[in-house]
Amino acid sequence: GIKTKNFDSTFRNYPELFSQHNPFGISATRYFTRAGKKAYYPKYAPLIIVAGQSNADGRIIYTSAPSWLSNNNYAIDNFEVWDTSTGAFQTYNVMGMTGNGGAIAGADGMGENKYAFDAQFAHDWLAQYGGKLYMVRQTLGAIGIEAQPTTGTRNWTWQPDTDNIVSGCHSMCLALMNKVLQAFNYAYHQGIILIPLCILWHQGEGDSAEGKVEKYKDNLSNLIMWMRGLFLTPTLPFICADVNKNYSQGYAQINEIF
Repeated sequence: GIKTKNFDSTFRNYPELFSQHNPFGISATRYFTRAGKKAYYPKYAPLIIVAGQSNADGRIIYTSAPSWLSNNNYAIDNFEVWDTSTGAFQTYNVMGMTGNGGAIAGADGMGENKYAFDAQFAHDWLAQYGGKLYMVRQTLGAIGIEAQPTTGTRNWTWQPDTDNIVSGCHSMCLALMNKVLQAFNYAYHQGIILIPLCILWHQGEGDSAEGKVEKYKDNLSNLIMWMRGLFLTPTLPFICADVNKNYSQGYAQINEIF
């Protein structure tokens, strides 16, 4: 029931990407985790989506990095990040600038030489399963799902229902979809078919205020349904991080919804 009329036409530009049969059924997770290091067909590779607000941008300064990251010059080998400025995948590196192969390449906010929780996820995944892991990020600080302002730097929303996006407000969903399509297209022409593994999500502070938190459960459920629908994977794991308890009085309600 989610109206996405403004999104539908974009898929027509990439028909070959979505004509591929998903060899893992409704979720890549089961396949990769069961098959382990021998899982990788030559042309298939796992993809994670990192999405949300500023904490998903990358807000941990590089000087706080664990030794496994700092001892490798703050890079993660075989973790490929979609770089919006070059239109290609680049090796993850905390010390890179935004949009230049850095840790937060693909983030729309600021955060030079900082990183987020996806670094630990990638490290643990690669240590257990090997191969390569790919990532597309769509993040911006303080962005909610409920109504957003139409001016200033926060005139974005994670609302997937286009009928509920006010004029002048930009869609994080549309921006994510465009990045995913570009990344799929690039990988496809490199002989790689990306298979979604999970969505790492950190967001909710912008919806913890009165008048928004009451709608958050339905809003988040609709958004999860939309994201899973984007990949035709109705059981795609959606992993949430709690919001900071010191942010607002509505944090407990947001975390309870998670």
